[in-house]
Amino acid sequence: MALQRPASRLRATPRAMASGRSPPRGLIERSGFARGYGNARVRVSSKHTLALVNANEGTTRDLLALAREIVRCVEATFGVTLVPEPVMLGCSL
Repeated sequence: MALQRPASRLRATPRAMASGRSPPRGLIERSGFARGYGNARVRVSSKHTLALVNANEGTTRDLLALAREIVRCVEATFGVTLVPEPVMLGCSL
């Protein structure tokens, strides 16, 4: 997920500030979505916060619901809209 910054209400590391971006991983984690967050069907990867995984017979709908939850929470917390990468075909958040 990439960032679109509608407002600059973020605290970022000096490196992130120099590049004009704040890492999505940090925003997601600081919004309460730690590695492994989710349910029996889908979850945030235990190895990489930006990856969502099908844990057990989850559906595309389940994965999209989790992604939407993360996007909404990050936006509510930081005023930053996460945009999925790569572009999704046949579905949207």
